[in-house]
Amino acid sequence: MSSTIHQGFSLIDNNSLGIPAVCAACFDIQDVAEIEKVISGAVSAGQSWIVLGEGTNVVFSQDVNGIVIRPKFSGIDLIESQENEVVVRVGAGVNWHELVCWTLDQGYYGLENLALIPGSCGAAPVQNIGAYGVELNRFVERVDYVDLNRFESKSLTNAECGFGYRDSRFKQDLKDRALITHIYLRLSKIPSVCVDYPAIQAYLKQQGMEPTPENIFDAVCTIRRSKLPDIKDIPNAGSFFKNPIISADHFERIRASEPGCPGFKQPDGSFKVPAAWLIDQRGWKGKMFEGVGVHQHQALVLINPGHKAGAELLRLAKNIQQDILQAYRISLEIEPRVI
Repeated sequence: MSSTIHQGFSLIDNNSLGIPAVCAACFDIQDVAEIEKVISGAVSAGQSWIVLGEGTNVVFSQDVNGIVIRPKFSGIDLIESQENEVVVRVGAGVNWHELVCWTLDQGYYGLENLALIPGSCGAAPVQNIGAYGVELNRFVERVDYVDLNRFESKSLTNAECGFGYRDSRFKQDLKDRALITHIYLRLSKIPSVCVDYPAIQAYLKQQGMEPTPENIFDAVCTIRRSKLPDIKDIPNAGSFFKNPIISADHFERIRASEPGCPGFKQPDGSFKVPAAWLIDQRGWKGKMFEGVGVHQHQALVLINPGHKAGAELLRLAKNIQQDILQAYRISLEIEPRVI
């Protein structure tokens, strides 16, 4: 049988925040043909369903009153090879960081800045993952998925995915309607690097390293490990809030009272402001509240060492949002999906 069934399934070890939620059943899917069978069975039983990758970007606000479907499509295949670039086909169940390591070993370049981002490859385009000046949409050739209304296999090109900052159609009109099975990435055979971020520049200079893809990979891994807690040690979902984008006038008003406020000018003239800086300025970093809190080294990361319910974590997030709104007139948006 191509799908594995777990009845009365605990999700505490299947979400990186360690929230003690449960679902009626969990299905591990490795065959497109199984999807219709599983969802039709859920509908007949009057149950809802959600699609879950590795659970690294989700907050369970309550138990799941239905079934969880985990895509376990495997494999990394070379689909196209030209003189200077390749296209690889990656199963949705492949771990993202393992893919980054594989591409580097093969001499296929571009993903180095995205090293150590937790989660599965199927979840990557949903969020349009990004880090250190690079976003996934730069490399996506197409995304294969199953339409969960018609149970038809479909594909979207890069342009059709509607990629934005931590956003895509899979979070918008295709939310809960699409189960991603494979992603196709176009990568370069020619070493090229992105060293826009000061942290990477400083690391390379300190280590006396040239800006090669391998050294960028090492720099990103080292920096992330120094700033972000390992989900195996401290339950977290990485960045809990998106970096807000505000108008130039709004940014200048903040800078007038907070001269140290950093901002990154966008092509349209607006400014992206680090949410971590805003939260840190308001004194939230390192604060704990009955089992949940803000990480002591990274204000953008909310942690759940007490394995508290999702409602407790969301209460803390709401308090932070209200404080930032009152202090800076900036609305912070939660990055993980709340279920």
